[in-house]
Amino acid sequence: MEMKYATNAPALEIKGLRKEYTDFVLEGMDLTIERGKIMGLVGENGAGKTTAMKAMLGIIKADGGSVRFFGKELSGGLSGNKNDIGVVLGEVNFYETMTPAQVGKVCGGIYKNWDEKRFKDSLGRMNVVMNKKIKDFSKGMRIKLALATALSHQAKILILDEPTSGLDPVAREEILDEFKAFTSDGEGAILLSSHITSDLEKIADDITFIHKGKVIFTKSRQELAGIGNIDEIMTEYVRGHK
Repeated sequence: MEMKYATNAPALEIKGLRKEYTDFVLEGMDLTIERGKIMGLVGENGAGKTTAMKAMLGIIKADGGSVRFFGKELSGGLSGNKNDIGVVLGEVNFYETMTPAQVGKVCGGIYKNWDEKRFKDSLGRMNVVMNKKIKDFSKGMRIKLALATALSHQAKILILDEPTSGLDPVAREEILDEFKAFTSDGEGAILLSSHITSDLEKIADDITFIHKGKVIFTKSRQELAGIGNIDEIMTEYVRGHK
């Protein structure tokens, strides 16, 4: 069933999100993304970025906190909101014997708002061959396929974990343009985790820095530009708080 969203609610609002493991704790994460905005999520390996994304999506069960997409709690797990949330957490999860053409046909049966033309256009722009089997794809090509899928079912928000990893500079620029276009109507929003901080410095409206499971700060790109580049800020903090 399609969700009805609060008219003026943020695209994503997280309060006190917590996930505890034996050797790691995501500590009461707070995060808000307004409509039309791109939020960059940064931190060293093991900081908790992927854990946070999986917990907010219901892929893993959180131990506390609340998550609201456009004012509504995630219901029925991620599958209950598959039309509204585009997700890339690693590589594409289709069978490796499938081709992108077959992926498009499958998605047409899964997503009620599937846009086959946009899917083909996106793959064409990224030079992904429609009739080549996924098992023969490079890591970069797999990521491109996953992104094209996420962008083609008219999602309202994208949750992306390292989506430009493995892409050459030209392909990365093309993907960044896709992201900017997605939010240009003032409604779509993106949460984007990346180690390529130069990409975030180009397109992110705000940056959230997480370290050892704890949010250290959320600042606008303009605020950070007045302090230094993201890598320098993170490195200085981590060195002082190991």
